[in-house]
Amino acid sequence: MRLALFYLAVPVWAQKEAPDDAHTWYQRGLRYQEAAEKAFAQLQAANPTSPYVAALVADTRVKRRQYRSAFYFYGEALKQLPELHGLHSALADLYRKTGHADWAAEEDGKEAALPAPDCKRHSAECEFLAGHDAALLQGPPAGPEALYWRARAANELALQAFFRLGQLPESVELHELRADIARGQGQYLEEVKEWRAALALRPGDAPLEHELAVALFLAEDYRAALEAAARLPRTAETEFLTGDSLLRLERPDEAVPHLRLALAKDPKLTAAEASLGLALARVGKSAEAVPHLVKALPLDRDGSLHFQLAGAYRAAGQAEKAQATMAQYQELARREQEAKDEVAREAQIGPPH
Repeated sequence: MRLALFYLAVPVWAQKEAPDDAHTWYQRGLRYQEAAEKAFAQLQAANPTSPYVAALVADTRVKRRQYRSAFYFYGEALKQLPELHGLHSALADLYRKTGHADWAAEEDGKEAALPAPDCKRHSAECEFLAGHDAALLQGPPAGPEALYWRARAANELALQAFFRLGQLPESVELHELRADIARGQGQYLEEVKEWRAALALRPGDAPLEHELAVALFLAEDYRAALEAAARLPRTAETEFLTGDSLLRLERPDEAVPHLRLALAKDPKLTAAEASLGLALARVGKSAEAVPHLVKALPLDRDGSLHFQLAGAYRAAGQAEKAQATMAQYQELARREQEAKDEVAREAQIGPPH
């Protein structure tokens, strides 16, 4: 595979095209990531059920270590594109990551048996397989297949830039990259570690302090998140971070003023509406909590906000609305469980077909 070959050594272009400067390589990698995201967005906008979309989603799930989900999406892509180069290899790699070496060997065999692409019909694929990644980023892509290979090429170039970054001495940019990867994989304690390492190199940096506060919150270390947020400018997001941390520490009375400030600074901060509604309900101000919870309902995916709103209606003496909202909660909870069950069934990692 091209990717495996790249890891053997820093490529010649990487040694000559740019100085060995961490900031330069980091920014270059980010630009290529943006190009990949743009190509994916265009592809998805044109046809969200495209097998090319499924293949790229699968790649992303692998990076996040969501292997069962990735297996499902690779399967969806292969149903319609059984001869697309790289899919069987990607599935083989997934099998190896999940301890199925025999199935991986079978997929490797399928990849090796694929005929060479017809370069008149599949020019973008031929460019990618030949390693002409930069060429694939030039000009307007012609159709979904070209967009797919453009996204793959941009990801390759980003990977190469970040690989070069990793060969340089320790830098803030390297810790930023590692923190971003950790967040994408849901490894928030590891992310906290990386932001702290970045701050050790650049003490007092406000953007780094902000990212540390967010990472601590995501890691559910709410006391430390509060301390970190106290060092930040008082923006709407900082007030929300402070208020929601206090709420999760069972200090709703202290949370309320911060959440009010968050909404005063940004009335469209829907997450703050939810937190303020919950905080007000917990301090016995159910009638006041209701409108905030209602505004936050678009965020509700599993029915939990409907459940809280039903309780607020009941405490405020609005029994009819409480009953109707509880029925909505039960329906949302049922749909959410059905969706989880379906994903669990479809995403079981099985042998090659």
